[in-house]
This record gives sequence, structure tokens and C-alpha cells, in this order.
Amino acid sequence: MKRQILLLRGLAILAVVAHHAAAWGFVAMFWWTHRYTTTSVPDYSGMGSPAYWLLMVPNQAALFSVPAFLFISGLSAAYSVGTGPLRGDWRIVRARLGAIIGPYLVWSLVMFAIDAALGVRLSPAEYLGRLLIGRAVDAYYFVPLLVQFYLVSPLVVRGVRSRPWAVLGVAAALQAACTLLPYLGFSTVTAAGTRVPLVVPAWLLVQWPVYYVLGTIVGAHPRQASRVLNRLRAPLIALTATLGVLTLLESEVLWRLTADWDWAHGNQRLSSGLYALAFVLLATTWRIRPTSLTRAVGRAGALSYGIYLMHPKALELSARAVYHLAPGLLSRQVPFVMLLFAVPLAGCWLAMTLMARSPARRVYHVVFG
Repeated sequence: MKRQILLLRGLAILAVVAHHAAAWGFVAMFWWTHRYTTTSVPDYSGMGSPAYWLLMVPNQAALFSVPAFLFISGLSAAYSVGTGPLRGDWRIVRARLGAIIGPYLVWSLVMFAIDAALGVRLSPAEYLGRLLIGRAVDAYYFVPLLVQFYLVSPLVVRGVRSRPWAVLGVAAALQAACTLLPYLGFSTVTAAGTRVPLVVPAWLLVQWPVYYVLGTIVGAHPRQASRVLNRLRAPLIALTATLGVLTLLESEVLWRLTADWDWAHGNQRLSSGLYALAFVLLATTWRIRPTSLTRAVGRAGALSYGIYLMHPKALELSARAVYHLAPGLLSRQVPFVMLLFAVPLAGCWLAMTLMARSPARRVYHVVFG
């Protein structure tokens, strides 16, 4: 299963970049329209166009990425904790926390500095609050989320080794309750005074436990899990394809019903959650032949944490550069997004490679994990 997991991790980080690049494509389509035509913004006339659907496909197909990383983290936890004294497990947990928190703090400070240079300055309390919940940039919520899972991993793995179905049942109940809240009509008021569906914050553990627990189950019972999943390969292929289409359709329906873009297009919905679950389980059954492409994707997986930390601001700065220097490209959203995907990804890859080969490689782990 090692090859499958390495490929899944590489695809997941590429999907993260593609998802965020597509989001900037929608910004160009709806909010930056005045840069290339005479109109007021937001301008939603582009909805339903070929370019709109060409952006929607990667935007929604990429929603397996966060569940995939949680699944892989749970799998790794099952291999490293839960087999010896609890005291030894906490030493492993502390080491893992240090490996992710250090680079997270470095890059959060970099993000704050860039924003300050662009005129966005906050109070010390606001900076601290953003650090705690992963808001130096929106994508950083994954680090506080992963910290929570690391902290409970010794207990989760022990529970999974003795009563896997009970632990999975509790995780499923928690995640289902959180996912269903906005569907049941619960809502909240934003700072702007508008009422939107109530969605549990993405940085809270209770929103995502199924994927992590499933990873620990597969890691703790690898042979049994592999036999079951390989028998289910054909149904998982059909289910992943079907749920992928439903994810796309549900996003449109919810957007038109609620006007809440974040929830309607995010990964905290019924269809997207089930699609991600099917995709991740299917990934464990892939039959992979080593090629130059799979090796490149695997390499992206090995560099995934550094790419994750750097790419949000790289995407933003690239998009704003196009806004000011080549506004005509904003009217061609698909090439614009392809450029945003390729250039920051290549830049992140180059920065990490150069640092690994330079005298600064001694602090590489502090910067990139």
C-alpha cells in the first residue's frame, strides 16, 4: 500500500493547489470583471458558461484532498503509536507536533509580514487568535486541525485496535451531526449582518474524524482492510464517479438556494464528504506501475507540507500581479487558472529544492518540516 499512499499524498497536494487556483478564477470571473469590461461587480453573468464549468470540475473534484491527508495521518499514527507504553507515545506525538508547528509558525509570520507590507495590520491579540485557529491565510486551518488529531492519536489508535467499529461509529456520529447542521436550517449572522447556514469551523476535530479513524483502522489492521477494500474496488469506482457528479450538482443547488458560496462549494457538505470517503478508500486499491508521471506526483507528495505552506500567498500575489499587469488575461479564466496552478507550484518546488541543496539545508526542517 506504500505506493498508493505516496501517490494519494501527491495527488492531494496538487488538488489543493488546483482548488485554490480555481477559486481565483472565480474571483476573476465575478469580482474582477471591471478590469476587462464595462460592468459593475460582482457580475455573475459568467455563471453557466463553458469557462465556469471548466473551473467547477477541478474545484469540486479536488475536495478529497483534506480527507486524504487526514486518512494518511491516521494511517501513520497506527504505525507509530499504540503498541507500547503511553508515555512513549507522547514522546512521538511531541516530536510530530514540533515538525509541523515550527514551519507553520515561520510561514504564518511570513504571511503576516506580507499582509502588513500590503497595508493589512492587526492587533497582537488578533495575530495570536489567527495563529491559534490557522487564519494567517484561510488554508492554514489544517494545521490546528492536525494538531488536535495528533493529541488524541494514542487514545484513538488504542481504541481502534480493540474496538474499531465502536470508535468508527462515534466518529461517524460526530461528523454526521456537524455536517447536517446547515441542512437542518441552523444559521448564523455574519459580521456584515447577513444570515448564512451554520457550518462548524473547519479547524475543529469534530468536523472530520471519520477519515482519520479510517486511516488508523487500515493501519492497525492492514491485511484485513486490504482484503475487504480490494473486493470492493469495482463498487468504489462507481460510487466515486457518481458522488463526484452529485458533489458538482449539489454545489450549484445550494449556491442558488442559500447564496453562501463558501458552504455551497466547500468540503463540509453531504455529497462532498461521501465523495471524499469513496475516493480515499478507492485510492488504497489502485494498481500502480512506476512511471515518470507517478514518480513526479510522488515527489510532490514528499514536498507536500512545504507546498501547502507556501502556495496560498504565492497564488494570491500571482493573481494580483495579473490583475495589475495583464488584466486582459482575467477574461480568459481557464488559461489564467492554468497559469496560477503552474507558476506558484513550480516556484514552491524550486525554492524547496534549492534550499535542500544549499548550505541553508541545515535549517530546512525548520522551514519546510
